Amino acid sequence: MDTQTRTDHPSVTDPFRVGEWIAEPMANRLTRGDDVRRVEPKVMEVLAAMAARPGETVTKDEFMAEVWTGTIVTDDVLARCISELRKALGDKARNPKYVETLRKRGYALIAPVEHDVAVGGDGAEMVPAVTGVDLRRPVLPQRTRPSAVLWGLGVAAAVAVGALIAYRAGV
Repeated sequence: MDTQTRTDHPSVTDPFRVGEWIAEPMANRLTRGDDVRRVEPKVMEVLAAMAARPGETVTKDEFMAEVWTGTIVTDDVLARCISELRKALGDKARNPKYVETLRKRGYALIAPVEHDVAVGGDGAEMVPAVTGVDLRRPVLPQRTRPSAVLWGLGVAAAVAVGALIAYRAGV
């Protein structure tokens, strides 16, 4: 891909609409109404690469050059990203509405794409605000550590009581 063609594509950091979803590459976030989904950075880069040329086939070599520049990865990594993207968009490989697989060639984004989408600003598309989120840091799911710790303490206490009873019984 030459430099001239690459500069014709919209910025991969600007928000864009794909089908019913608003994609925010800088936040690795997909939003549809109140439904907000986070994706891994490489998954978002794969989506942005396809959104830069909607309806066109993006070959595996083009993905490798644009998303994994200077890194050697297998085709399985791309396939996993496409799978995660489909999952996030609620898409199916057998009956796609967003990402079409073109066997032995690559993938195409078949949903309508609209660039120049204003997100939370004074433009046409307003996305519901996600309060208390620092967009510079990824939001990670909260772990259920306290319940696991309490459960572990309960098991340890039961074992200790059992050992005490066995000791007193002379076993």
